[in-house]
Amino acid sequence: MELAKHNITVNSYAPGVVGTAMRSLIDERLTAREGTPRGSALQAQVDNILAGRVIRAGERRKAGELFGRAGLGPPDWPDRLDRWRH
Repeated sequence: MELAKHNITVNSYAPGVVGTAMRSLIDERLTAREGTPRGSALQAQVDNILAGRVIRAGERRKAGELFGRAGLGPPDWPDRLDRWRH
């Protein structure tokens, strides 16, 4: 849907797959349930990411700081991203 004609601006931040302990647990449980090799669920997602990799520690915070400086997010956005880490 074209939103600009309705005077609506949408700013979003979609980091993709973030390499965390939780993501490893998700992969472990998905692959166990599906009977596929461990790591294959994560790899299937990574294969659809243009960068071809998961986001590493600290990269979300840097992106949040950039968006915040550009006025595209709340001032405490980098801190919120750090809280979402776990």
